[in-house]
Parts: sequence; C-alpha cells; structure tokens
Amino acid sequence: MTVRLAALLHDITHCIFSHVSEPLYERDPRVEAARAEIVGLFPPNDDTEVGAAEAVTFSLITSARFAEFLEEMRCIVGKDRLPPEVSPTDIARLIVGLAPEKYQDRLYLAQIINGPFDVDKLDYQARDGYFTGVTMPVDLDRLLASLCVGKRKNQQVLAVDHRGIAPLEQLLFNRMLLYDSVYHHHKIRAVVQLFRRAAERDKTLTLDWLIDHDEYDFIGGARQSVALRELVTRLRARDLPHRAVVIHPATVNDDTPEWRHRIAQYVAESDPFDREASKKWLDGITESIKQELPSELQDSFYLDVPKPPKFQRIQNTTYVKLADDHLVNLDEIFKITSAQNSYAQQAKYRMYVFAERGSELKVAAAAFKAFSSRDLHLNGEAFRLAKLRPEDVGIEAGKIIPERKPMHGLLPR
Repeated sequence: MTVRLAALLHDITHCIFSHVSEPLYERDPRVEAARAEIVGLFPPNDDTEVGAAEAVTFSLITSARFAEFLEEMRCIVGKDRLPPEVSPTDIARLIVGLAPEKYQDRLYLAQIINGPFDVDKLDYQARDGYFTGVTMPVDLDRLLASLCVGKRKNQQVLAVDHRGIAPLEQLLFNRMLLYDSVYHHHKIRAVVQLFRRAAERDKTLTLDWLIDHDEYDFIGGARQSVALRELVTRLRARDLPHRAVVIHPATVNDDTPEWRHRIAQYVAESDPFDREASKKWLDGITESIKQELPSELQDSFYLDVPKPPKFQRIQNTTYVKLADDHLVNLDEIFKITSAQNSYAQQAKYRMYVFAERGSELKVAAAAFKAFSSRDLHLNGEAFRLAKLRPEDVGIEAGKIIPERKPMHGLLPR
C-alpha cells in the first residue's frame, strides 16, 4: 500500500506545464531548505538528485496536514485497506528514492517509484511517444517478467535477469529519441522560452499560487497581468518565436574549445562554482547580442541552452543478475556512456537563438558578431538550419559568413 500511494502521489505537486515551471520556484528558500534536508538523508557518496518538485512533494506529504488527511482516509476505507503502519514519511521517502525507515535494506521498493527504470519512466515514455506520434517500441512484458531482486552492498535492489537487457536498451534509445524529436524540438524550446520570459516579467507566479492552480486556471484567465494575458493569447494562436541561429557541432567552426567547456559545465550542474562561471559567460553573450541590436529589438531574442539527457544514474544503478546471482552494472554489458556521448557528439545536442517574428535577420547578425567576439565562430549552417540565407545574414552583419569546417562534438568527452 505504501508503494501504491507513492506511485499515486509522486507528481502531486507538479505545477503548470510540469517541469517547465520548476525554475520559477526552485530558488524559493523553502524549496532550497527542503532539498538540503532530503539530500542529508542519503548516504554520503550517493549522487541521487532531488528536484524542486520532489522537494515540494516531500514537504507536503510529511506535513501535519497530510498526516491528518491520511487518518481521515483510514477512517473512511478502514484499517484493513489502509493499515496504521503506512506512514506519510515512508511514502515521501519512496518518492525521492529512499527506502522505508524500518526497512532501509529494501531499496528496491524505492526504485519501483524513483529508479533507473521506474514505473514513471515506463509510463511517460510510452505516453509522450503516443501523443507526439513518435514510434518507440518497448517489450514491457519481457521487461516485467525479467524483474528480480538482488543483493548489493547490504541492500536489496531492483534488477533484471538476462531477458531484461534488450528492453532496457530500448528504453535508453527511446530516451535519446524523445530528446532529439520532442523535448529539444525547436517549437517546444520556443514555447519554454516564451513562457519563462513572460513569467519573469510577471513576478507573481510564486510557489504558493502555482501549487493551488493548474493549466485551466492559468489559460482561463486566473492571472490577469498584461504579460501573462499576452502569453496565453500567443500560445493559443501558436505565435511563437522563430529560430534565428542553430548551434550544434555542424554549425560551429571550432577554433577554440573554451565555449564547449563552458556549455558542458552549465548543463552538467555538477560543480555549482563552475556552473555559475559558465552562466556568467552565457549572460555575457546575451548582453553582447543586446548591444549589437537597436534598442527597440533588445528584448526580441531568446538564448536557449537546454539540458541534455542524463544517463549517469542508469549507468550506476541499473543491475543485471547473472546466472550465479552475481549483479553487474548494465554499463558493463551495454556501454551507456557511449550512448550519452553519441547524443552530445553526433550533432544531436542543439542550442538556439530565437527571435520574434520579423526580427530574425537582425538577431542572427547580432548573434554572429556576439559569438565571434567570444571565439565561437558560426558557419553558414547555423543560419540555413534556421531557414535564413547566410549571405543575407552576412550583409546585415557586415561580415562574410564562413562555410563549414570538419565537425567536432559540442560537449567534451
């Protein structure tokens, strides 16, 4: 029952547009304090990440009000169906990837809810593929039949036998396919940037409001500010920013590796100091583009640096049970690190500069000059992929747009 309740409640505090709205409240002091508290519950060397939405969910479920709610439910359904040993704390622990308090050796219970191939991933991959028309076959029957529990460092962990290796490989490839075809699609990224710009201007989309309202409230006019009314109108009319520059390995003549290093640091989120330095570097590029534009167009562009898919947790905590009951990491059988590198290296990862309708050419020219000043040398492909003619961009910039040199990876190996 604890596992079932964790499955039902694991996304209970997702706000409007799901993860798109997380940056609006992840710096809330209450969220930062909750994340720090949860991280402190993990073993010292555990690198499990706790997202802002997970921290809010943990806080809600471990609150006194939720305990009262659970008792009210127990009175309604009876102690047989909702036993007293089902505790809010254990529900919350499973959601963030921790074993129950009394059974801390049963990590597999948490991995069902929050693990390398948990039920959420099995659900949203199939659902996202279905609703976006991306064909992604996974032999779920075979995967579920292969599930087993193994012993790893005094803990019982979720594993698969040899039959589950192929379905897990399918899940990995599907994850990359969804990022390439859906999550990093330029229309999706344009909507994300449009929403965040409007939310930043509004300043009232606080965590307290977001928790109490959904997309129907938001689009239906519960927010009456000018910025958000304009956003809703544009979303309904599909009036989105257009690509002005596409940045990936084929569109950059890589004369210096610093920019690749900076972008890798920014999206990795591993070292806060390095990430902050890289953020300042990207903010400097944004400011340089602004300076190259006339005053009336300085708010007409968006620099988009999306985060690539992460495979480290799948690499480190996906176990295969061999015939002698010995567990090995999936990475020892199928090199997940190679799959991750392929996304970053083989022209999969993309950054964008978007522009409002009618300003694409001026923004592209300004971006070309701004990037060049920081040793990021764009070639003609950066503009052709945005459906602009490089020669037109060159005339606008007063520069000659070079042609493509041999391709290098965007993110360092």
